[in-house]
Amino acid sequence: MKIDQIRAANLRRLAKNSNNQTEFAKQLGISSPYLTHMIGPTPYRVVSEKGARKFEKLLNLPFGALDIPVDGTTPSYISKFELNNIIKRLGEELGPETKVSATKFAMLLTLALDQPEKIKQLIALMLE
Repeated sequence: MKIDQIRAANLRRLAKNSNNQTEFAKQLGISSPYLTHMIGPTPYRVVSEKGARKFEKLLNLPFGALDIPVDGTTPSYISKFELNNIIKRLGEELGPETKVSATKFAMLLTLALDQPEKIKQLIALMLE
């Protein structure tokens, strides 16, 4: 599933849970027809990165919430937020004293993107 489809699906779900689509659109600061263009049965407008972050703020959702699939599928992308968190965790686990080449760090990052819950084990394997 592509990022624009995930964002549209999340907005669609939120719109269904609201009282009505017109009020939901007003809450997002857009018109009801514009919202329909993004989440209707045949959407022809995408929810951009900038738009998603704006909508999350207006809806009091956590940063990146609209990028998370709700149907259990794995997205075919990684958001900037997730990437930042994984890089930060890698840095924390490695510590300031650890010397790692750019190539090893790139390999670690690639593995961590696939299995972020195993960062400690991945580092241990790479530094052996």
